[in-house]
Amino acid sequence: MPLLVGDDTLGAEQDAGAFLATSKYLCVTQTQYFFLQQWAAGHFEPGGAALLHPGHALNRAVLENCVGGPFSPGIEMTWIARNPAIYSEPFRIRARPAGSGPLGLGFDPAGGLEPGDLTRYMALPWQADFNECAAQTVQGRVMWWWPAQRPITVFLPPGAAGLGAPIPWIGHDRDSKAKDFYAFANHLEMLANWDKLGFVLDMGEPGKPRFVEVSRLLSREPDKAG
Repeated sequence: MPLLVGDDTLGAEQDAGAFLATSKYLCVTQTQYFFLQQWAAGHFEPGGAALLHPGHALNRAVLENCVGGPFSPGIEMTWIARNPAIYSEPFRIRARPAGSGPLGLGFDPAGGLEPGDLTRYMALPWQADFNECAAQTVQGRVMWWWPAQRPITVFLPPGAAGLGAPIPWIGHDRDSKAKDFYAFANHLEMLANWDKLGFVLDMGEPGKPRFVEVSRLLSREPDKAG
């Protein structure tokens, strides 16, 4: 497992209106580790998945694709997810009562959250942060951001040019020393090209996985106009 950055790897400061947990590295929680220990010891009941209510099934379908941490600031939401004050009960966001006036500019979890509060500390536009967040060198150690959702290098499928050597998922691979090798040189280029990035799928055989990038529309050469 790669070394993953956590909530406060870069020394982010606590915002006056938010709660920041200082977990320097991202790992499974103590509760998750306990469940894994129980599973490894055979303390579980085998069987098929329980049938879910349609509403729960929709929630699960969305949440299964979420990365979660690290919250620095985050990929789906930010570090306020760790603030107990935003919850009215477990897994339920404390909502501001309807009809209590226009949206406020402050952050008042005790009075309830309003539309936009959960994502208020996210990068805007999100493509800018997604472009930069790949690998980070912290005190001489290379750490990674969200490798499952934001790969650094990918392999092309059989028959495509360059097969056999990984190429950068974002940026251009004409020069490994160029600033745009693992990320676009500027955010505007990311804004224009984010929808051209491919998807990483397992195209291998049973027992022999082969993860390659498909549906890639991004040119391997930078736009001359850019």
